[in-house]
Amino acid sequence: MKKNIILTIALVMQIIIVNLLSFFSDFIEDYYSNGLFPYLSSASRIIFGFFGFSIGDIIYGVVIFLALRWLWKKRKTWRHSYKSNLWT
Repeated sequence: MKKNIILTIALVMQIIIVNLLSFFSDFIEDYYSNGLFPYLSSASRIIFGFFGFSIGDIIYGVVIFLALRWLWKKRKTWRHSYKSNLWT
């Protein structure tokens, strides 16, 4: 329960911050797009450039695998709750 409240508050805070930053597009353009992003981009190219594939694709694959594994482990619980909820 406490975890859900924290996640909800964090999501609301992110939405507020993104909405506030949308009013300062010149600031974002100057300091992030033309300032910080080129350095981040070149650093990631140096770190991950020797791989012949996208690291993001590997992360997506791992997340999909973990989600499918979680669903497989929870299938018995869903079967029992499905049957009991169907007849009530």
